[in-house]
Amino acid sequence: MSAYENLLMQVPWVGTPGNHQKRGIAKALELNEFAFFWEPGAGKTYATIHVAKTRFIWNEIDLVVIICPNSIKQVWDREVKQWASDIPTHVQTLSAGMSPAKPRVTVRTLEFLVLAVESLSQGKTYEKVLAYMQGRKAMVVEDESSRIKNPSSIRTKKATNLAWTGQYRLILTGTPVTQGPHDLFAQFRFLNPNIIGITKWAQFRARYCIMGGFENKKIVKYQNLEELTGRINKYADLVALKDCADIPEKIYQVINVPLSPEQRKAIRQLKDEGMLVMPEQEAELYVEMALERMTRIQQIVGGSLPMIDQENGGYRTVTMPGDNPKMDAMFEYIEDLPHGTKCLVWARFEPERERIFQRLADEYGVSSVVRYDGSVNDSDRRIAVDRIQDDPTCRFFVGNQTVAGIGLTLTAAKYALNFSNTFSSEDRIQMENRNHRTGQTDHCIYVDFEAMVKEDRMIRRALTLKKDLAELVKDSLAQKAKLFDSNPDMDGYI
Repeated sequence: MSAYENLLMQVPWVGTPGNHQKRGIAKALELNEFAFFWEPGAGKTYATIHVAKTRFIWNEIDLVVIICPNSIKQVWDREVKQWASDIPTHVQTLSAGMSPAKPRVTVRTLEFLVLAVESLSQGKTYEKVLAYMQGRKAMVVEDESSRIKNPSSIRTKKATNLAWTGQYRLILTGTPVTQGPHDLFAQFRFLNPNIIGITKWAQFRARYCIMGGFENKKIVKYQNLEELTGRINKYADLVALKDCADIPEKIYQVINVPLSPEQRKAIRQLKDEGMLVMPEQEAELYVEMALERMTRIQQIVGGSLPMIDQENGGYRTVTMPGDNPKMDAMFEYIEDLPHGTKCLVWARFEPERERIFQRLADEYGVSSVVRYDGSVNDSDRRIAVDRIQDDPTCRFFVGNQTVAGIGLTLTAAKYALNFSNTFSSEDRIQMENRNHRTGQTDHCIYVDFEAMVKEDRMIRRALTLKKDLAELVKDSLAQKAKLFDSNPDMDGYI
């Protein structure tokens, strides 16, 4: 028997692991620190729990500290119950300001302490968790480690200090590099600064980055990347979803939606004059920057717009008068789907989600729809995931990409209906892999409802190219090129 086979025999498997999971878990168990750079859906949580269980059986750990985005804290409770049912476990999910409590257990137990990475930026969470770890045999896990890629942020520094307090460390993300190789510095410093061999950001930048631009402050190129790759290669496992699981392909559709007369008038005024005046609502809006104009146009075609609040300052939301063609088009699409089909509905702006949720409840019943965004507490978020996954009467999951687009398993839904996108390519990649992941047995269909205005098309074009919209706009302006292609397919767009 080989050493690899012997190691795999010591892992207390629950479920049937894929070959990539066996390989990755074995590699992680051979080192004190490791990076699961697996695309969303490849089973990073499954792998982490099995690494933790094995180290617990080996008497190497008794505590797992999970640092993750606030929106996916409750995911860990569900996953631990599913994949660690064969050993005694206790899961604590910390809210802001909450102190971890020593569990009352009668047998040796593997404890999971789950906290939001956002809570490390302020308050006492860091100090409380640090004190709780003293004297414990801990493994620290940074889930969605791209959230700590900024080496100078408070959250990154505190998360790294917690990691160094533990004996073992893991980082998990499907998007380790979103801007460039410099994203890797803080993530691998979290694991162990000796991996790259550089502890200071300035030294890393001097070794691997070429600076340029205004006052030489912009990274324009990279150097010595073969050396960098060689240093981190042993400590990371990269897995593409298409290479590790028999999951059907993604299918994309675009539904072109005409503008209402009111929307067309408002957009033309905003483009021509840089301002929008709606006398009937006593509302005004002034726009100077290209990205802000795109945001406001995106809101107009979604049915609402924040206008300047003259009395209280800031903005107030104004509902666009007239029809909402994009909303009508989406509901016509839903009406044509087979009865019982489950859908994920994604919308960037809160007023859009509110209207979508209410209309779904009115047309298909309150029990048919759940919501998952900043307006929903942790308990109700957990219920929302359970219902869309397990309850046949629940057909619709309404969420936003920044909160519900990461970490969740939503494989019960075949369709993802994109009412409005964010400008972030990472948001789009993460969102698409909520239902296209291990456990999915059907084709996943992604439908974008695109208003016939060039700015709405530009957003989807940027995300198709896997670029943030701000990056694409900046590049286009720098090249003094038009933002939009001129082609026959654009007939009818304004």
